[in-house]
Amino acid sequence: MASIQVDIGSIIEQIRESIVVIRDEHKAQKEKEEQSRLVVYYALSIHPALEWMHPPSKEMGDLDWYQELRKEKALSWSLFGNVGKNEHFKRLALLGETGTRARIMLLLLWVIGHRLPKDKIGQLLSTAVGDALSKDRVGTSLDHVQELGSVNKAMKELVRMIQTKLPLPPQRNPFYGDDYEPADEGKSLPRDELWAYQLPAENYYEFDVQTNPSVLLRRHEQRVLIPQTKLSLLAIQWCTKNFGLGKKVLGTSEVDLTQFWNADPPLEPTSSSAPLPSSY
Repeated sequence: MASIQVDIGSIIEQIRESIVVIRDEHKAQKEKEEQSRLVVYYALSIHPALEWMHPPSKEMGDLDWYQELRKEKALSWSLFGNVGKNEHFKRLALLGETGTRARIMLLLLWVIGHRLPKDKIGQLLSTAVGDALSKDRVGTSLDHVQELGSVNKAMKELVRMIQTKLPLPPQRNPFYGDDYEPADEGKSLPRDELWAYQLPAENYYEFDVQTNPSVLLRRHEQRVLIPQTKLSLLAIQWCTKNFGLGKKVLGTSEVDLTQFWNADPPLEPTSSSAPLPSSY
């Protein structure tokens, strides 16, 4: 029988080379994933809705979330619970003004999308990123998207995040406070409490956050939004009370065409001081 010559040294060298290649590929993949996240963060930071946000008045909310989130050490305060420990918010904390703007938008998306099914959350995120990139005058982000091929993994990460519990203190968490009842969120609001139905049909929009959550992130000049469910109302309340986005109007005389949108909510109980009343 012929003897088999085995070059152990050559085999070991090949194994080492393979390990180096695998490590390089792994590193390149990690870098690509991080670049994908940065593209998504950048898109959120330039979303058009951010330009329409302003500090809410005392009549609209007891906490100026928009300004508080802009502070350098905001997420280390007990005010925001464990939001600052979230991996995405950790990354955003290192990105200066871009990160500040992105975290405002990301928290808003978390609230709007939290109770939605997975596919609707994905739709909400992809629409938000798409709307932002389409308005990007620099155009660099679109180039990055083409180079990366896709930002799907980064988007899937955010979908999973939005599905998880908001890491806010109970008294500031719209979904886990004592006054929130999940079983009620799909209940319809009484039509007779919604004055905007008196308007011509072309001047109002029946808003259901479960059907089209992106409505709140786009401007509507000519139509008043009418929330169809308690969950839809909660989303409107969060936008107006905590970020000064949009305006709640209680009659035609209050409609302001210079606002991002106008919405017709039922009257709030005067005894409630919670930032997001859910007793409708």
